[in-house]
Amino acid sequence: MATSDTMPPPPPPHFDPNLKYGPAFIGCIIAGILYGIACNQTYSYYKGRFQDPKLMRIFVYTLLLLETTHLVLTIHVCYFYMITNYDNFRSTDNPTWSFLIQMVVETMTDVSIRGFFARRVWILARPQSRRLAWALVLCIGAMSLFAFSCSVALTSRTYMSLDSNATHDPNVRHAWFNQVAYLLYASFGCSVVGDMFIAVSMCALLSRSRTGAIETDSIIDVLVLYAMATGLSTSLGEIVCFISYAVRKHDLIFVGVYFTLSTLSLNSFLASLNARSAFRNRERARTASAMMVLNTLPPSAQSSADTHTLFDSSMKSGEAFSDGPLHRDGTSEDYHPRRVQGWLGWKSVQRVQPKSYSQGDRVEYRPIGGTSDNVTHSTGEIVRIEGDGEEAKYTIRNDNTGKETTYQSMNIVGPAQ
Repeated sequence: MATSDTMPPPPPPHFDPNLKYGPAFIGCIIAGILYGIACNQTYSYYKGRFQDPKLMRIFVYTLLLLETTHLVLTIHVCYFYMITNYDNFRSTDNPTWSFLIQMVVETMTDVSIRGFFARRVWILARPQSRRLAWALVLCIGAMSLFAFSCSVALTSRTYMSLDSNATHDPNVRHAWFNQVAYLLYASFGCSVVGDMFIAVSMCALLSRSRTGAIETDSIIDVLVLYAMATGLSTSLGEIVCFISYAVRKHDLIFVGVYFTLSTLSLNSFLASLNARSAFRNRERARTASAMMVLNTLPPSAQSSADTHTLFDSSMKSGEAFSDGPLHRDGTSEDYHPRRVQGWLGWKSVQRVQPKSYSQGDRVEYRPIGGTSDNVTHSTGEIVRIEGDGEEAKYTIRNDNTGKETTYQSMNIVGPAQ
């Protein structure tokens, strides 16, 4: 039977373990889940075959290492308060060393990621907007460094105060925390402003990059959504931390959200890197679809072509090169294929003049298997035609050798000069 001197002391008045330990426990679980997602995204990044410089890969490794340290410290915080000091209800009045170090690690991760996005803002800025870009980058950098400085100052002052016997009194301790709370408010506030600066700047700069081409603008729209999600997700978390700490300063409600902030930032950062793979696959699929369209053109249309400019943003989706109707048989009017869109805008496709050939015509043609422009062309006379349309086969007598060879219609370049 337990004696009175072995029983734990009663909890203080108004002590609620759901408010003291519950948010921290849930936040630790969510942080672990987000860390697993970050590991998966890191693996996807290194399997994505991106042509990033070595320094960028080291940067990703470093961020994952920092987040691993952050998770270990988070687990130690929960273990210290919930297991080691389960019967010490006053233990939460004094932050443990792991919680103090975790604050610095979390801020280091956030500052590094903001630096990466600040660099993107600089890259997206046009040459005539360099002054504005400098101002934005300096504002983002100043906010990030100020948030980091506040976090370091709060950590150092709190750690040094732990040696003071006077601060072990709960009332004195609470009064002391009220005096240094402005550092935490300043850190959260600067982080929110920095993230919002990044989101607004990237959205504005990306919107100014629109070309009027539907496919290109759709890619920009997706990039804008990524920028908004990156800034808003972390900003909302920091705002929740700010409000919960201001309302319930002596509970650990804000800690549950605070545990997840750096992991949330890391996942947003990795998602923006891995999104390039989705855009690359999308571009490949669009290019393959365009090649299928070009392969269905009349054979003579593929060979006799008048190539237009590579980039023409003045023509919108679905326009033909002229006002004539689109014909597939190549018998009456010009064939006007729709243009194909690439990563930077409209690529050229050929404006064609379909040709029909008959026996006795002299033509220029490619050798068997030659389908590219770097193959030397030959000339000859058509001596026999089998079939018609796209399936027609032409027997051509070479002008130099006199040898007769049968070719498909796609090998004929056009009339001999």
